[in-house]
Amino acid sequence: MREPASRDRILIAGGTLLCCDDEHSVIEGGILGVLGDRIAHVGKEEPADPRWRDVRRLDAAGCLVIPGLINAHTHVGMTVMRGRADDLPLMEWLSEKVWPMEAAMSAEDRHWSSKLAMAEMLRAGVTCFLDMSPDTETIAEACIEIGIRAKLSEVLLETQDPDWKTLDAAVEKAGEWKRRAHPLVDFDLGPHALYTCGRPYVDRVLEAADRLEARLQIHIAETGKNVADCRAEHGRSPVELLEEWGLFERPTTAAHCIHLSDRDREILARREVVVAHNPSSNMKLGAGIMGAEALLRAGVTLSLGTDSAASNNNLSVLGEMRRASLLQKVGDGDATSLPARSSFWMATRGGALAAGRESEIGQLRVGWLADIAILRRDGLHAWPPHDPVSQLCYSLRESDVSTVLVGGKVLLEDGAFTNLDPRELRARCGEIARRIDPK
Repeated sequence: MREPASRDRILIAGGTLLCCDDEHSVIEGGILGVLGDRIAHVGKEEPADPRWRDVRRLDAAGCLVIPGLINAHTHVGMTVMRGRADDLPLMEWLSEKVWPMEAAMSAEDRHWSSKLAMAEMLRAGVTCFLDMSPDTETIAEACIEIGIRAKLSEVLLETQDPDWKTLDAAVEKAGEWKRRAHPLVDFDLGPHALYTCGRPYVDRVLEAADRLEARLQIHIAETGKNVADCRAEHGRSPVELLEEWGLFERPTTAAHCIHLSDRDREILARREVVVAHNPSSNMKLGAGIMGAEALLRAGVTLSLGTDSAASNNNLSVLGEMRRASLLQKVGDGDATSLPARSSFWMATRGGALAAGRESEIGQLRVGWLADIAILRRDGLHAWPPHDPVSQLCYSLRESDVSTVLVGGKVLLEDGAFTNLDPRELRARCGEIARRIDPK
């Protein structure tokens, strides 16, 4: 194997490293060495090897250095719908606004919409995301063009796919991309929800998931009405029904999971389902407050997602960390609920589990992929600095993100993109938004 040249070596020096390892290590004035696409050194001292003497250096003095944040649930193809369908309940929002706008969009439209989402996420320290959208191939191409990591699933709605052609095409596409084995992009399969997919359709998805060794993404128990309708029709909760159908025999990331019973939580824990918590979207759509602490006590793994820019209005996992913790304290009436450290873990380690890449991302660890975010911590809104994890969760903002690396490549440096033109993104996406607006 070729030894990486000096230009492939980076030393990030002087920052406070939040390693997010099992020991919750915090290294003040730490040194992080990047070799190619991997982390090669983590510690207090610079590596002694002379190969590190004449390398690129990134000054992180006075900054936090963290694993890249992971958005465990979003729909990047909908980003151009931001602000076009506000203040509506979920089903009216979907049927009268979102789905008509999606039908008016071309694959090229979704390409630009997804690029806008990726730029926004990078600017907020996100280095990997899980997504459920139409036209995933054009989204995958945007990921590679920009350099961000993703797990993509074509959104599968039997109610909009009566001849199952979308499903068959999605399975073929997922297989092609898995054979390609691109380091940035992998494919899941995404049956949208129980209220849009019936048993035979889901069975076809599960058979394909077994064949492709693909993970699943799905929405579960997002509203009380979803659960009530399922119980009325099937005599059991969505979680109970999906277990009966065998869905959880495959690795699954389940978005929302707000309205759950103790029995539901036990099933999710036993089946090792990763739950993607979307606090801002849940609040905006009036869906409810997810019982994060109850899920954690039951042994369920939690991650953090933003949902779409249409149901959240921004794609900041940093913001979701704060809102998840604060909302849980209100919901439980307990100031100790979901502390900052838990939200940070959900945004990193939990997201890595949701993506099925827990042995490669989500920690600052030798051998792990060099997906890294550097955040300034000297803003007046964050001063004075005390506990760095508390500061990250409760005080820092997206504008504090200074530099972002994905796979060792610097995609944002000192707040500026290295390979994106925000003006072009605004122009393209503004035109698309005007054209698809249902008025």
